[in-house]
Amino acid sequence: MRLLPVFVAGLLTTALMMLAMIFLRGSLNIMGFYLWYIVPAGAICIGLLASSGYWLAIKFTRVQVKDSLIFCVLLLQLLAYFGSCWLNYRLLSPFLRQHVGFWEYFDAITRSFTFGGHGDRGTLLGVWGYGIRVLEALGFAGGALSLSAFQLLPICEHCKRQQSGKSLGFLPAESDTEIAQTQQRLNQLQAALDNSNASTITEIMEEAQLSTTTGSLVKLALTWCPSCKYGHFRAQSITSGEEPLIEETLLPDLVSQLPLKRWSR
Repeated sequence: MRLLPVFVAGLLTTALMMLAMIFLRGSLNIMGFYLWYIVPAGAICIGLLASSGYWLAIKFTRVQVKDSLIFCVLLLQLLAYFGSCWLNYRLLSPFLRQHVGFWEYFDAITRSFTFGGHGDRGTLLGVWGYGIRVLEALGFAGGALSLSAFQLLPICEHCKRQQSGKSLGFLPAESDTEIAQTQQRLNQLQAALDNSNASTITEIMEEAQLSTTTGSLVKLALTWCPSCKYGHFRAQSITSGEEPLIEETLLPDLVSQLPLKRWSR
């Protein structure tokens, strides 16, 4: 049931793009726009717009994006591409449809694709037109692959939804004085985390947001789940390979007291 809004929204935007393509078919062939005669730029753009519903629904519902979901969307996009071809066929006059079946129509249109066309009619591709069909179909369906970007987001181990994340700032750690001050701040932060002292945590976090990003620094980062309110805090030197200085799981009672909306901007 979590995925139902995702599929509904995605199928809706896909249907809208199919209708737009059919409406414009006589004046503007966006799907036929290619870069360097081989990159289906038009099909890629239309595919991304068609899959925007999946994007928006996933962002809103924060469902976990698995490979199986991407595969299903890819398959639906391919079906939508061929569905648009079928709708174009259905818009032919009844007389033509009595004498030409869908696959005959599809084959004739595919073989009539041209290569070139700068100021002339171009060269008919014949059977090589199926190569253009494959590129168009893959370009259109390729919008589903963009959903893999959601797989880079952290997943809440409690409710299995996407978490929000924010690099909240830096504490300076270049000179001896700065290192001592930062260590003192980290000790205060650790104590505040242990005691669920939201006011002290907020004060240190917002102080860190004002720090510059030059020299040696300690990075403060927070991820949280908008659904169940569990969070995860990490303080780590930007020097690669070092263990986190602080790493804590935050309980919902503490996370709900933090100014997450202000930090999300």
